[in-house]
Amino acid sequence: MSDVDNNECVVTVDLAVGSKSLKELDALRKTVRRKHGCTVTVDFSKVDILASEAIMRLLELRDLLQKRNGRLILCGVSQPTMNIFAVTGLDHVFEFSCDKALIETCAPSQPL
Repeated sequence: MSDVDNNECVVTVDLAVGSKSLKELDALRKTVRRKHGCTVTVDFSKVDILASEAIMRLLELRDLLQKRNGRLILCGVSQPTMNIFAVTGLDHVFEFSCDKALIETCAPSQPL
């Protein structure tokens, strides 16, 4: 689920568990394609395991956002999930936040 702020182009996504997260990322990519300069915050607090396909979609989303002068922030990432990013070297590719206020803004209110 996500919340899109049309004025500031801020998109927040509560990443679901399992294959539903892939659908969320696909829907998010469609939203970002229609916007320019978006800030996308993805809440990982419900994610225990990150599949390689989800990592690929996050990389594609990051690239799309960069081309459109946007920004991708990952928040609420658990230590096991952070270890996956570290082992793959992606901890230096993505932007992470431990800011509690930012994590609270990840709470979505409506579907894409």
